[in-house]
Amino acid sequence: MTQPSTPGRSSGTAVGFLVTLALLVVVLGWLFSDSFKPGVTLFSNDAPLGAHTADQVKTPGAFTGVWHDLNWLGANGGSYPADLTFGALYLLGPVGYSKFHAPLALLILGLSAWAMCTALGFRRPVAILTGLAAALNMNAFSNACWGLSCWPLAWAMSFLAVAAVLAGEIIAPPEVQGGDTLAQRASQLTPQQWRVLALMVQGDQNKQIAYKLGVGEPTVKAHVTVILRKLGVRSRTQAVIEARGLALPPA
Repeated sequence: MTQPSTPGRSSGTAVGFLVTLALLVVVLGWLFSDSFKPGVTLFSNDAPLGAHTADQVKTPGAFTGVWHDLNWLGANGGSYPADLTFGALYLLGPVGYSKFHAPLALLILGLSAWAMCTALGFRRPVAILTGLAAALNMNAFSNACWGLSCWPLAWAMSFLAVAAVLAGEIIAPPEVQGGDTLAQRASQLTPQQWRVLALMVQGDQNKQIAYKLGVGEPTVKAHVTVILRKLGVRSRTQAVIEARGLALPPA
C-alpha cells in the first residue's frame, strides 16, 4: 500500500537516478577499460578465471551440486546459491565474469546507496555524491577487485532494505494485509511516525517538528513521506484532514 507518486516527485527521482547511473558508468568504465580488450581480464586473488573454468564448477550444473575430484577420491563441495554473484557468473560466463564482476557489483552498490539516501529525504546532490562515494571510496572497491564482489553486493542489499523500509513498502499478500480502512492503514505507523502525524495535525511544519522531536529536518521529511504512503493519501493536507478522526497521541 503505497502513495501514488506525483509527476514532479517521480521526475526528480528519475533525474537523480539517471545522473548517478551515468556518472558511475563513465567512471567505472574508465577505471576498468582494459576489461573491454580481448585477451585481457581482471586479476583477482579470490575469483581467478581458472577456478571458474573447471568442469566441476561449471554453471548451471553447479547450482545443483559441486563434486571436487581433482587428484584425490573427491568430496562434496556443496552447491552454488542462486544469488547475484553466481547469477552473474552464469549469465556472463567465466571470462565475462572475470572481466566485469567487479564494476557491476560496484555499480549496483552505488545505485543502492543513492536509493537509500533518496528514501531518507536527502537532497539530490547529496544522494548522488553518496552513491559515487559508496562505489569508489570504500573498502568495497578493493574487495571487489580482490574477487569478493559478494561483499559490495551484500552492502547494496542492506542499503536497498533500508530504502524499502523508509518507503513504507509492505511485503505481504493482500489476504494478510486485511481491510483497507484508514485506521487499519494508520496501524502500520511506527510510534515516531504517530508523533510526527500528531504534530502535523497540530499545524507544525517540518522545522518545528524536528525541533520538538530532537531530530534533523531531513528525518522528518522522510517520516512524512512514509506517513503519506502508509495512509494512502496524496498530500500533507489530505493526511491532516483524514487523521483528525484518529486517536492521536498528545503532541
